Amino acid sequence: GVGGNHDTWDQLTNNGVEDLHARVIRWRKLTIAGFGGSLRYKDTPHYMFFTEQEARDLLSQMPACDILITHAAPKSEDIQPEQPVISEKESFLTKISSLFAKPATNPYASHTPDTSAPMYRGFYAISEYIQKHHPNFVLHGHIHEADTNWEGSTCVRSFYGLELFEIEI
Repeated sequence: GVGGNHDTWDQLTNNGVEDLHARVIRWRKLTIAGFGGSLRYKDTPHYMFFTEQEARDLLSQMPACDILITHAAPKSEDIQPEQPVISEKESFLTKISSLFAKPATNPYASHTPDTSAPMYRGFYAISEYIQKHHPNFVLHGHIHEADTNWEGSTCVRSFYGLELFEIEI
């Protein structure tokens, strides 16, 4: 997993979760990379906050991957509406079992945040990574809504609440 803007740097590992922030791993036939945190909206070293330039510096050093897991969303004016078919370029992905729709209500949320606030803005650096490396999927949270969009051939999926994302390899 990757930490979010309310997570300390060691929160995942302290709870037995492998932290993928700024790392790339191989799992079965997949290469999975991670980038945690969000756009810096307060000055504290204890949480995973980055400036746009810090995010760009980290992501520019990461190699290509099949799946990029991030906390923050990509920020781009070029995101296209959802497309019904996934490109054949993902030859190792033989089937997508399910992309579940946004739940009617989210029992985990105590409030609905103002997602136009600076802390919910994504990173251009993530969009730049997508444009350079064309991962098959970018999976993120942070914006408190479930949605699926496309940046070229990359499926960008925002998760909110508990959802199952399953691929068969």
